[in-house]
Amino acid sequence: MWVARSVRKSPIQAVLYAYGSTRSGTFAQDLYRGFRGTFQCDGYSGYNSLGDSVARIGCFAHVRRKFYDAANVKGRIQMSRPLKLLDKMFALEREWQHFSPR
Repeated sequence: MWVARSVRKSPIQAVLYAYGSTRSGTFAQDLYRGFRGTFQCDGYSGYNSLGDSVARIGCFAHVRRKFYDAANVKGRIQMSRPLKLLDKMFALEREWQHFSPR
């Protein structure tokens, strides 16, 4: 199941659910055909073939997961500097989420 949504601050909210029997890049190409703009995603390689009309940006939650996994030593998390910085960034984001983007 593929899920796409508009950004939270968009004047028109939309969520799209699309079923694909595969997670291939071909399905991603069909799903996003004609889309122009910024595309925030998890870095899945199937998105590599979307073309130049799509500016791909990453997701810090997925970035954090990599640092979290690396910091997991025998079931205990050793808080690294990157994890602390990302946690602070997420805390600020929660604090500021009610502010207008303008």
